[in-house]
Amino acid sequence: MRSHCLAWLTAGLLLAGASGPAAAGPLRPFDEASLDAIRQARTGRPFLLVLWSVYCAPCREELPQVRAAVASVSGIDAVFVSTDPPTDQAAAQRLWDSLGMDGSEGWAFAHDYLERLRWKIDPRWSGELPRAYLYRADHSRDARSGRLDPDALADWLATAVAPP
Repeated sequence: MRSHCLAWLTAGLLLAGASGPAAAGPLRPFDEASLDAIRQARTGRPFLLVLWSVYCAPCREELPQVRAAVASVSGIDAVFVSTDPPTDQAAAQRLWDSLGMDGSEGWAFAHDYLERLRWKIDPRWSGELPRAYLYRADHSRDARSGRLDPDALADWLATAVAPP
């Protein structure tokens, strides 16, 4: 397991380093309509929704690892959403940039009513992080709390793009 984590971290760091010093681009505001827009843009396609925060230490490692894993598979997107309140948006943007997430789709909670935004994503989610949703092509999904297991993610990525 440790070797998988080191491999993901190395791949993420190499990917971040290959992107050069350019900023990752601004995080988009995530409001009550954003998840529907994200899903609609991926109609008939699988994707990952990855929730993170500047206060989540495992998230700092997981973001570039997930990005690298998804980049190795054609036909699947990863969408990353910072769940921090707007007062922490500058810190979220700095972390996003420092992780070399350029080219990734990033969003940040747009207002302080965090519970409402969490409920819109998943009424059963109480805010634990890291949190990921693995959407199949029909947009049914599986939720995962805690760090994504590299082997399980690799298996999901392989089956998500396989023809039915």
